[in-house]
Amino acid sequence: MSKEMQPELSNKELVIALVNQIPKGRISSFGRIGDRTGINPRIVGFILSGMTQDEMQDVPWHRVVNKDGFISSIKLGDKGRLQASMLADEGIEVIDFQIQNFQNLWWDL
Repeated sequence: MSKEMQPELSNKELVIALVNQIPKGRISSFGRIGDRTGINPRIVGFILSGMTQDEMQDVPWHRVVNKDGFISSIKLGDKGRLQASMLADEGIEVIDFQIQNFQNLWWDL
């Protein structure tokens, strides 16, 4: 679903549409979402980190990490701990903000 194919959607709508496709217990990255949407991965991160509380309840934002399986440095405070906890609730092991065996959990959009 490239941006060129869906010009009527905003960047935020494109990102959320892809993030909503990530299955429970799997992860993807800012870069992969960026590749699929044509949106810079940093913008993908800003979109996800800027979601409202209501959006955070409806969108599985916690399944998006950096390309190395690490919870983004912009979320290492309370939001990072929440993300680690939400991933753990899905059976994903996180140690010091690093997804363990993340290659086996990768979901390629």
